[in-house]
Amino acid sequence: MFTLLVFPMLREPLLKGMDLKDAFEMAADALGTILFDEKKLPKMTDPAELKIEEPGAFVALVSTSLTKTVASFEKI
Repeated sequence: MFTLLVFPMLREPLLKGMDLKDAFEMAADALGTILFDEKKLPKMTDPAELKIEEPGAFVALVSTSLTKTVASFEKI
């Protein structure tokens, strides 16, 4: 099980994936959902500024497609 902290500045959401690929897919979906309603996109956190305290933890960039997010909302 992998746990991801998607947005360090928000301390939420924590996602749990069955494997690393699943966790990153969930992170991309969460990012798209959170950014969907934003009028102005927030500045990305500089990965060099993040302090990692947990053993085995690491920083990775996550990207998303807002087009894909909109398409998934239209299916609901």
